[in-house]
Amino acid sequence: MSFDSPSYLRPDGQALMPWVYTVLLIIVQIPLVIIRVVRWETVRMICMAITVLHLAVYLQAYRSTKFDPSKIFVWMPLILIIDAGSMVQVWVLVAEEGELMARLKLPFRSDSHKNPTIAEQKKREKAKKEGEAIKLAVSRRMRRLAESGDISSGEWEMAHAPWTPVPRDADESERRERDTVRWNEKAKEEKMREEVLQLFEKNLVKDSLFWIAVLAFLLFCTVVGMQIVALLEAIRGVAETSHPLISWCSPMFAPFGTVLRTGDCKLYTINQSTTKGIGCIELPGIHQQQWLKATVGALIVSLVLEVFDLAFIIMVNTNDKPNGLKLRRPWCTMIAGFAVLGALLFYSVSYASNLPPGITEKVWMVVNVDRPELFTGMLASSGLRGALIGWYDGLLGSWGATYYGSST
Repeated sequence: MSFDSPSYLRPDGQALMPWVYTVLLIIVQIPLVIIRVVRWETVRMICMAITVLHLAVYLQAYRSTKFDPSKIFVWMPLILIIDAGSMVQVWVLVAEEGELMARLKLPFRSDSHKNPTIAEQKKREKAKKEGEAIKLAVSRRMRRLAESGDISSGEWEMAHAPWTPVPRDADESERRERDTVRWNEKAKEEKMREEVLQLFEKNLVKDSLFWIAVLAFLLFCTVVGMQIVALLEAIRGVAETSHPLISWCSPMFAPFGTVLRTGDCKLYTINQSTTKGIGCIELPGIHQQQWLKATVGALIVSLVLEVFDLAFIIMVNTNDKPNGLKLRRPWCTMIAGFAVLGALLFYSVSYASNLPPGITEKVWMVVNVDRPELFTGMLASSGLRGALIGWYDGLLGSWGATYYGSST
């Protein structure tokens, strides 16, 4: 006897992120990365919101899977490399925009000194430190303007060079040009000085830039911490087993299937799940073992690139814009992030479109109702629906009856 139509075989409690979600991530990240390159300050809150969302998803995955090697597809945090780069960019550039490091070095305001002599001394020390910090801040900002092309480096140097008399034989136009440059650049510097003074007058704990930088720093540390935890668990998974057993389910197996025979003469016991209303078999997790090893390598590379981008943004103090692109950006994590999304998209489509290793399209199944009977059937790939079910089962399995419903 045979079944009338093919039945899909879907993963149980694990699957790669469904390709439709990967496509949505790519659609969101492409314009976001472009804006991060040219006008990063307009999307910093969006970047932080996306990072919080990704962290929430992976924290839930960690909780549900408990880092089970057979469910590596659900808990491998490969896309967090994008969030690490965006948080580095927000944290460092916001701190620079608000002159936070210079302001943190200054003593906090205190108006409650009982001893007026001590209070006056502290006030003079604070004024001196503020004056030095403001002078350095203005100089840094004016130099960044010169480097970014808003003013030429030659004009900046001319405006800040020691005054020297114009030679007598110089024509009037040369005199006017030099005077104009000096007055224009001095005016820009004075405007910049006023902006810096306003920053230094503002209470640090009431400055929104301070809290944005702190939150971005904490999110970056959380991302890196989660990557390190996943790396250690992946290494443990590689060492523990060669091929974890993976549960695959099909409606064809329920409710009376007992044994399944494949076209290459492999036998599998069918386990009936009354709560899910489906029968399942266990296949060797060849793909899962490969992805455990790939996760180890990918997370090591991710951490190296994140450290490199952090050092690059902090140490490379330039706003040069060759061909209109600003150099001071986390290029490594942005490019690597898109490479990860591209790889996930390719393999998630392949995973949903093909049967797993260890099974054949044509199978024979022993069905035991009143007496054992042999049926012939055809198995098909899980498709997007099967991938969605498998991924959600793995992600939300810890919710128990809230997710699966009450069973009697």
